[in-house]
Amino acid sequence: MKSIVPIAEFKVFPMKGHRGRLHYIVQAFEAMDQMHAYCKLNCPVFMGKDALACCHSHTVLDVFEDGEERVKSLMGSIHFSKELIGGGMIAHECTHATFYWFRRRFRKNLHFSNRKTARYTDGDEELFCWVVGNLTAQIFAGMYKHKVW
Repeated sequence: MKSIVPIAEFKVFPMKGHRGRLHYIVQAFEAMDQMHAYCKLNCPVFMGKDALACCHSHTVLDVFEDGEERVKSLMGSIHFSKELIGGGMIAHECTHATFYWFRRRFRKNLHFSNRKTARYTDGDEELFCWVVGNLTAQIFAGMYKHKVW
């Protein structure tokens, strides 16, 4: 089987320049099917063929010979397809990454709760990320339309 190689791979740091060791790996793929195939083989959770992009957050431990464990600074990976990448998509996935960074950095959850159940739901985080992505995409479009950029 031919290996799937991203067309770009680099690190991003939520607090670059301010105690900035925690980071994500960002990968871009030429096509959506390549991104899906890569994620299915290499990510802790495969988001399915409907995923337009994805952010996987996880904790990586170094385990030493004496049994001591140390949490590594890698917090996860963010994957995009060149076919659909844009400002809104980037903002959406970065918002997911920011939620995990906050949970890990401050050991607190940002609670989105349903008033009836008062429980955290992934659907609420997803809606929040969609709104951030949609607002960002509209701002990018407006800036181009009005020739600000």
